Amino acid sequence: MLNLQSNTQRGRKPFATQTNFSGLEGLLAKIVNVAGVANLALPTGPTDPVKWIIEDGGYDATPASGYAAAATPIWAERNFRVWLNGACNPGDTLVLANPAAILIGGSFTTPDGGVFTTPAGFVQAAPLPGNGLVLGTITLAAGKITNVAVVSGGSNFSTWQFVYFHDATGVGAVGVINAATVAGVLGVVQSITIYDGGNGYTAPSPIIPQVTYRQIGVAEEAGVSGQLVLFRPDGGLIAV
Repeated sequence: MLNLQSNTQRGRKPFATQTNFSGLEGLLAKIVNVAGVANLALPTGPTDPVKWIIEDGGYDATPASGYAAAATPIWAERNFRVWLNGACNPGDTLVLANPAAILIGGSFTTPDGGVFTTPAGFVQAAPLPGNGLVLGTITLAAGKITNVAVVSGGSNFSTWQFVYFHDATGVGAVGVINAATVAGVLGVVQSITIYDGGNGYTAPSPIIPQVTYRQIGVAEEAGVSGQLVLFRPDGGLIAV
């Protein structure tokens, strides 16, 4: 009888890595192809197919023989813990945190002393769709966007969400939303930071695209930034 499931492995498994993963335990990771060999890597975008949690980042940290890390696959038969960016409550849908947050220079120290400057491999509570934002005058200087006035901040927007600009002649401008909780209302836009003013703008109009996230699971406890939060895996994509 042909055994179709021979030479397979269950649970924790070592993978090659391109950098030293020591200290990255508890982060989500994905599999990438490096010269025909499966390597473990941190996610680079909020839709990456992360299926593993790093358990031992220093499984083999000897550069002479190449780096390696041990990881455990996530599946719905059991719950897991992973580092949280932001806050969550029991029952919240958790998604892969967007590494674009590095643009605002965010960093925090985890309870075990680890310091992270980007939430690659973290989860966050799935944001609600932003609504009610009213923007005012867009200031130009020599064809570059230098400022965008906020008339009404709306709700449910996320700090680090991108703002782009449509224009018949202009190209390249990018802004990032700065949001806060105001009088109990989540995600009120306070300002828009212009990271690149672009060139050639004459009459720009702002565009805030939807963000698609990889659904990771459902929180089984409350948590705040820098904590390991318990969750039950559940896959899919969410666009907000």
